[in-house]
Order: sequence, then C-alpha cells, then structure tokens
Amino acid sequence: MLLGCDENDSLVLLSEGVDRALLDTEELEITGGQVFATVQRRLYRGSPRHERTPAMGVKGTICPKGVHPQALLDSSYGCEEEAARWAVTDEGCAFCARSDNAGGWHGYPVRPSHVPIKIIRQLLHDGKLNARTLSADKLCTG
Repeated sequence: MLLGCDENDSLVLLSEGVDRALLDTEELEITGGQVFATVQRRLYRGSPRHERTPAMGVKGTICPKGVHPQALLDSSYGCEEEAARWAVTDEGCAFCARSDNAGGWHGYPVRPSHVPIKIIRQLLHDGKLNARTLSADKLCTG
C-alpha cells in the first residue's frame, strides 16, 4: 500500500485500480520528512431493503445490476462542506454515500444534479462524468 496526498492535502491510498480512495485517518505522524499513518478503510454496509432478495418491510431503491457498492465507495469523492461521498459508475449513474455513524457507510442513487458542484467539477476533470450524462440528469435504479 502506498499513501500520498491529493490537491487538498487529504491522505490518499495509491494502489492498483484505486486511484482516489480517500481514507479516514485515525493517526498521522511525520518523522524526518516521512509520513506514517494509521488509516481505516471506509466499509460499505448494505441494507436488506435495497437488495433483490426478499426482505421484511418496505423496499428501498434497488442497486442496479453490475454496481459494486464497495468499489464505488473506494473511488468516491468528498468535500468538507458535506458529510457525504459521491461516485459515478462507468455508465454515468451517480451515487451518494453517508456514514451510518457505526463504522459503516450506506449508499443510494442520486441524480447528477444533486451532486455538489465542487464534486461535479472534479468528476468532469477526471473524466468520470461527461456533459451529456450531466444534462440527462438520469436517476439510475435497479
């Protein structure tokens, strides 16, 4: 595992296939110009209400086939103004994730227009979102 810093000096995990997995930093120590960090990976915890399998109670939105929630969370973007993370699939489906305040995260589909402009700009810059998908403003559900 290789750690680095992004343009906002947030700690970033640099590994194969995951280039922007921002992690929660529990402890950070700088010694002799080297950075040592203890980090905790954000973990997706789904709800049975959002799965295709039968569950008691009211169903929530169903995650589209082919969407891998943990991978989306690992590649998600965040900003200081919001206590949430955002990601976009290769098909242009936008998702928001929020902490469950118990060590996990849950996510749900959102329209691209509901993503903060600061995040939209970064997604456009990184090629994860394009103007056509943004203007279509489609809500993706299963």
